[in-house]
Amino acid sequence: LSFFGDDKAKVTKFKSALLNIAQNPILSQCSVGSILKSAFNLAEVGVEISPILGQAYILKYKNDAEAVISYKGWMALIEKAGKRVKAFSVFKCDEFNIDLSDFDEVITFKPNFNQRRESDDSWYQENLVGVLVKVKDMTDGYVKNTFVTKDKIEKIKGKSPSAKSQYSPYNQWAEEMYLAKAIKYALSREALNFTDENIKKAINLDNELDIKLQEQARAEKPKDELES
Repeated sequence: LSFFGDDKAKVTKFKSALLNIAQNPILSQCSVGSILKSAFNLAEVGVEISPILGQAYILKYKNDAEAVISYKGWMALIEKAGKRVKAFSVFKCDEFNIDLSDFDEVITFKPNFNQRRESDDSWYQENLVGVLVKVKDMTDGYVKNTFVTKDKIEKIKGKSPSAKSQYSPYNQWAEEMYLAKAIKYALSREALNFTDENIKKAINLDNELDIKLQEQARAEKPKDELES
């Protein structure tokens, strides 16, 4: 494990990732190279595969293992970089509006908790309008708001790996995964404002999987849809 140098924390994260992979029967079907690469990438970024922490997952996509950073993983990375992030799911039943007529946007958001059923993954995906991401710099208090529409998130994530599997986080934790993609998108737009190398590595890592899934989704579309 000399490729981690003297960073014992990364070595520990790498070993933890391999242990969690070994306990997942689905991932035993993946190529050894992709398993090692996924475990290495997550350790290098600084997030852990742990059922308790829930910062990242490794999924089976075709014959390969693929690393996915969760909502909690992004939160942990951003906090280490001296910023805080909050992400809010916005549904059809909520009152939501962004007024851009003035220099500073005015956001109105009143969740309808009586009609919300966000713990139901199917309801969540059917009723989601988008995700409001708020990133606060703890040094000067500046808050950057980004609203990411559901269509944008769907385009970003493409076709999720293991989509029909009970192990897929998109089926088990839809809210967490949609929030994660929205946060990644918001951070990507503000990448120049982040000097933290781990966040840059995390964005690049997640982008690699997104591109692969987007290409797969396009390849599986009927010809008439591609031409329209």
